[in-house]
Amino acid sequence: MLNDHEQMMLDRIRRQLADEDPKFAAGFEAKARSLPGGPSATSRRRAYAVLIVVVIVLGLMQLIDGEKGGALFMAVIAGGVYMARRFDSRISPPG
Repeated sequence: MLNDHEQMMLDRIRRQLADEDPKFAAGFEAKARSLPGGPSATSRRRAYAVLIVVVIVLGLMQLIDGEKGGALFMAVIAGGVYMARRFDSRISPPG
């Protein structure tokens, strides 16, 4: 993942390349689109859901065992995972 400065530099280089040699730039972009882009949005969504369920189960186990602090900690972790999933820009909203 590129930071903002690196993304700006890459965009500027792409524009310069497109201005200098549009045919080459079009071929380069087509090849870049055909490369696998990592996990799909569906698999990311599924991974977040599984992680939240696991953390909730661990929190319930802590609560049953009488460890209120551990259960609270797991609730905070579950909330953090939920927020990370919600603001993950690589996942489009479902539906």
